[in-house]
This record gives sequence, C-alpha cells and structure tokens, in this order.
Amino acid sequence: MIFIFIGFSLFIWLLWFYDSTLFKEEKQKVLLKTIEQDYIFLVEHTSKKTWQKAHRDRICIAFLVTIILMMMNVTNEMLSIIVFVIAYIAQYQILKNKYNQKLKKASLEFPYLLDKLAGLVQVNTIPVSLNKAVNNCPELFRKDLEELVSEIHNEGESLRPYLKFARKFHQVEELESIMRTLYSLSIAGANKEAILVSFCNLANEKIRKCKVIDYENTVDSFNLFSYGLYGAMGVLVLALFTTINFFSL
Repeated sequence: MIFIFIGFSLFIWLLWFYDSTLFKEEKQKVLLKTIEQDYIFLVEHTSKKTWQKAHRDRICIAFLVTIILMMMNVTNEMLSIIVFVIAYIAQYQILKNKYNQKLKKASLEFPYLLDKLAGLVQVNTIPVSLNKAVNNCPELFRKDLEELVSEIHNEGESLRPYLKFARKFHQVEELESIMRTLYSLSIAGANKEAILVSFCNLANEKIRKCKVIDYENTVDSFNLFSYGLYGAMGVLVLALFTTINFFSL
C-alpha cells in the first residue's frame, strides 16, 4: 500500500510541480478535470491569485494535512488517499462559502447601484452609464461590469453581453430582468420614455425594500440587545437575593 501512496504522490508532483514544456496541452486538460466547474470563477472573485497558483496551494495543503496525520498515526497508507481527497474537497467548500458571503454583501449593495444607474441613464447612453457606475458598484461586480462595458462596445446592439453578466451572478434577484431592461433601453426608439420610467420605478422599489430590510435588521439587533440586557439584570437580581438570603442565615 505504501507503493500506491508513493505513486499517487509522484502523480501529483508530475501534474503540478514538474516544469516542462512537454505535454503542456495534455497537462492542462488533466488539470481542468481535477477542478470543479466553477472553481476558476470562484478564485477570480475571491482571491488575487491566479487559479493555477490557488490550485497548487490547494494541493499542497491537502498533501500536508495527509502527511501530518500519517506522522501522528491518525491514518495509514490505505486511508491517506481518502484523507487527501477530503482535505482537497474541503478547501473548495471553504472557497465557495467565502464567495457566498461576498455575494450576499454585494446583493445588499446592488439596489444602490441600480439607483445610481437610474439617474445616469436619463442623460447618458447605457454603455456610458455603466462605465460611470463602475466605481460605485459592489467590489464583486466591478471587474465583470468593466468587461460588460467593453463587450457592449465591441458587439454593438447585442443582448449577449447583458445576459452573460446576468448569468454570472444569477443568484441576485431579478438581475436578468434588469439586464434585459438595460438592453431594451439601449436600442429603444419611440417607447424609450416608458421603459425608462419602468426602470426608475424598479430602482426605487429595490431601494425601498433595501431600506426596510436595513430597518428590520436594526430593530432585531436592538431587540436582541434588550433581551440580553434584561436577562443580565434578571441574573444580577437573582444573585443579589441569593446573597442576601445567605447572609441572613
């Protein structure tokens, strides 16, 4: 079994750490098969590393965890590959949780971006409005919004760039509908005013909902603080009466 582990270790070394121009394309194909479908996207939106560097670190950490557990006699050669796979997969889950946290924050900030756009599109074209909104958009969307502006300029009157952006962040509520509305505004003629009014109303509604959520979160935090304070006061009073009774004896 030790030979299986050594063979597996050599495979990992050849896959990532042996620097050779031979079989470069084949090596790349194998690497892409060892990562999850959305791994590159997640790394690009949560880290400053390249996905190759992040993947190399991921392998190193999983390998290190396996070696440490073997040295501590927690696992053996037979289980070491399973431990490696678990450590490898766990890092993907950590990365995904990190992305989901950033996405949640970006989703809460998105209505304010929409409100900014609603003001800009009244006096600018859609590409110019998007470009001006880049610095005010949530950090998670910034790079992709810049790409969207570039693709709109390159592809002209095409819906594809708008839908591409929407599908990257499909978890954001009504994002695809919003992108379709922006596209309609970019090509609208006589009915542009009606579409613009509809878009502004949608932005106002999103802001209103966001403020309601912020208010509810503030109230919940205040109530939690109040309950904690009342509980602490109750414990203090109980302790005081207990002390008085003790000395009365």
